Amino acid sequence: MVDFAGLLQPEVAQRLHNSPTYEDAAIWAATNYSPDYIVLVKGDLRALKQGYLDENCRVEQHFQSNDYGYGAFINAYACP
Repeated sequence: MVDFAGLLQPEVAQRLHNSPTYEDAAIWAATNYSPDYIVLVKGDLRALKQGYLDENCRVEQHFQSNDYGYGAFINAYACP
């Protein structure tokens, strides 16, 4: 499991601290850790989707969650 906020991997937290944006750190984490799955709220981290996800992953599942209070659509990507 990779946490883009860096709570699980100190290297991601350091990268987040040194990156210009959260998204740059997320792209670095995905590229360096190559997770099998990535779950994102639809529309978040667009550069990650247009780069890493489009090149390495496919949408495995769409679902909607009301846990966030606004009916967020969530995509689960499989990255074989």
